[in-house]
Amino acid sequence: MRPSICSSIAPRRSPRSVRRRRSTRPSTGSNCSAFLRVVGLHQRADHAGCRARIDDALALAIASADAVIEAECRFSKGVYATHDGRLGEAVEHLAAAEALHRGIGRGQRALAIELNIGIVLLWTGQARLTLERLRHALPRVLESSSSKMLAALLVLQADSELYLGEIGDASATAVRALAALRSTDMIGAELASTARSIAEAQRRSGHWDEALEVVVETQQRLGAQRDPEQLLASALAEIYLDLGRPDLTRRQIEAFEAVSQHSARQRQRALTLRWRYGLATGIAIDTAAAVAEAFASENLLLACRLVLVAGQAIQPTLTSAEVETVIARCEPEGLREELAPLHALHAHLLAREGDSRSADASVALSQSALLQGEIGAATPLCDLWLALALQRLERPEEAALQARRGSAWLGERAERSVPEAFRESFLRRNPVHARLLSWPQA
Repeated sequence: MRPSICSSIAPRRSPRSVRRRRSTRPSTGSNCSAFLRVVGLHQRADHAGCRARIDDALALAIASADAVIEAECRFSKGVYATHDGRLGEAVEHLAAAEALHRGIGRGQRALAIELNIGIVLLWTGQARLTLERLRHALPRVLESSSSKMLAALLVLQADSELYLGEIGDASATAVRALAALRSTDMIGAELASTARSIAEAQRRSGHWDEALEVVVETQQRLGAQRDPEQLLASALAEIYLDLGRPDLTRRQIEAFEAVSQHSARQRQRALTLRWRYGLATGIAIDTAAAVAEAFASENLLLACRLVLVAGQAIQPTLTSAEVETVIARCEPEGLREELAPLHALHAHLLAREGDSRSADASVALSQSALLQGEIGAATPLCDLWLALALQRLERPEEAALQARRGSAWLGERAERSVPEAFRESFLRRNPVHARLLSWPQA
């Protein structure tokens, strides 16, 4: 989510209007100048300068009752609040911006901000609420005839469906989002952001071939244009790590890390990529500090991601109690894509700690979540943790069966959804996949 660049907010002034500028109330022109200075700082990636001046621009807009610039200042403050992880505050700013635009008849801009609010609500884990809001917004998006907003809505819908474990629906929605994206005139960061989200939806659905195609197609469409936030690089890193090719990932991670320092959220995303790279290359990772920070985060989905990556260490430093706190936040929201592997990790840690009864219960919860349907790319990790838990619980035949199920899923998916050039590395060089496939038969 990025602050909108509004280069023509201020109305053009006649000479008569210019002569009135002796009023004690700040003029619209001065408001616009203040705001455009903020915009310029943002365009130059001077995020510190942008943050420092946005309050002054907002105060000027409020003092002069300039609703448009006030709305855009509040929108920008909301965006920066999301970067800092203050999601409740972000929603307040974005909702105020939406109401201001709607109140002065700028319905299309209000609708675009409404979709941004949905993104933030999803980050807090409220996937069902987000889908409900999207169903309400869809008729208005279609009426607007905006392919850009339709693509944004469908991307958010696919993301929400994924977290709820509706993998087939999510993949189909991502295909519709790509069709909408192809009919837009999006450029630069906006294009890269939308395409990254579509590729990520297809990757998480277990369609690595389609995910890779989306990224490559978008890179070609961007041509010489910049992807200032290196979002496509982050998408490629995720895909290559899944495909067992960390050698293709390092440059992508470094590019994403380099432009993510202004945002706590993006830094944590970059950190998970660095952790995954370490796991794939045998480099030890220290996850304790970042995971502790994640537990206090308002961004539940990012907290889940950090925990699920940290749990993949051969000797994880996580405790079962820590994982349980994340599970407790996910359960009321029904986030099955997260809950199935989290329960499996919980079982693995409980078994390692010697709490067999609780581990048995967590195994059952994870297996129940799996029986409800496909969970996409999270499947092998879930199966591995279940197998490890069952092995520690001295149930070797069940552990071997769980590993065989995961291995069968990998073999089928390698044939159907992995580009041929990557099939061997997908099966043998991804550390999770390799451990499943090498599991001894009972």
